[in-house]
Amino acid sequence: MSTHPADQPAPSRIPILVTAIVALLAGALVGIAGGYVIFGGTTASGDDADLARSNMEHGCALAERIEENYTDEDDFGAIEEDPVYWEGPAAGYLLVAASLQDPAYEHFHDPGSEVIHNISTLNTEELTTEAARLCAEE
Repeated sequence: MSTHPADQPAPSRIPILVTAIVALLAGALVGIAGGYVIFGGTTASGDDADLARSNMEHGCALAERIEENYTDEDDFGAIEEDPVYWEGPAAGYLLVAASLQDPAYEHFHDPGSEVIHNISTLNTEELTTEAARLCAEE
């Protein structure tokens, strides 16, 4: 068995990429939560309600599209090439933001967080399932 470095397989970049994605997602979630603590409130009015509704609608549109178009593990491409790895977290963050901006969308908080968790752990089976189900009821 050769121990020469040229005979060894190249290290995978996927763990580094996943770590980077998780770090970015965690930072964004902390930013959203921090913004809520600093600027938030318990009720939404005027522009806040409009923004919350917009975030919910955009998050739902992404979650539903992902749920419809990514039904099998084979539907997912490489991390560097498939936009779903970026759209999935965006859907989650928009749904969590809506839940923080307006209590009327509070029920989207956990499913939005679940989408973020699922993409960070590459859980493609249940990526947006619960969020898309709630969105369909909205």
